[in-house]
Amino acid sequence: EQVTVILPEVAAYEAGLLDFLLRGELTIAVGPQLIVTGTGLGAGTIEVLVEDELGVRKSLGTAQTAAGATELARMATPAAGTRIVAVFRGADANGEAIVAVGAMPPTAR
Repeated sequence: EQVTVILPEVAAYEAGLLDFLLRGELTIAVGPQLIVTGTGLGAGTIEVLVEDELGVRKSLGTAQTAAGATELARMATPAAGTRIVAVFRGADANGEAIVAVGAMPPTAR
């Protein structure tokens, strides 16, 4: 009987914690230009890096983002590399500090 009473409350706490931890999302689109978009983010800084086959990362550039912006960065697609990584540092839509990361292979053109 106790489990049937407690389980819904535990599930609600779990869902709330996951929503808190996963509150910012970055998406990278690779084509003629590399476009980083985000949801649930406030103002901050986005840095885009390319990783080579040895795991060494090189910055492609940084940009300041405004609160509520959907497109966070747009730049030339790198000619070489094994992975593109985008890192957002700033605030979420509620003003809480957040770091969000997105990554993908550059061959998904």
